[in-house]
Amino acid sequence: MVGLKIPQNIDGKSMLPLINKDVDEFRKRVYSNTAMWTAQRTIIEDKWKLVETIDSGFWDYPDIGLYNLEKDPFEENNVLKDEKEIAINLYNKMYRWVNSQLGLKMDPIRYTAWKGIPSLEWVRRNCIRKNVYGEWIKFAEKRIKKYGKTSVKI
Repeated sequence: MVGLKIPQNIDGKSMLPLINKDVDEFRKRVYSNTAMWTAQRTIIEDKWKLVETIDSGFWDYPDIGLYNLEKDPFEENNVLKDEKEIAINLYNKMYRWVNSQLGLKMDPIRYTAWKGIPSLEWVRRNCIRKNVYGEWIKFAEKRIKKYGKTSVKI
């Protein structure tokens, strides 16, 4: 679009056909990974979004969430219990993709969650600096109950 060469190691696809309205559908499914404020992996296909939360960070996300984006665009109603077959199908597709990308390499999302998502340390340092370390201790105690001793630095 701006005339730059695209490096060969970039895993992506130009969105210009979609932007220019040359195509109606861009991708059959979309995968997403994050490990900064939470450690999550997501697949979106058709109207469905499945989110696996490996580490919820500062929030209280379910371990697995399934959302009907047509009926619930703000993802407020987890329909996992009612749509188990759809969830299993999406979960399997997501992990086939993960395995095809990783091969025998370590899963970086799970590794980051294991060693501690970066935002936890940033907030801990700010609690020390702002003299509200007691709040951090309360938060850390809850995390230790959920994820174990190594999940957070006290």
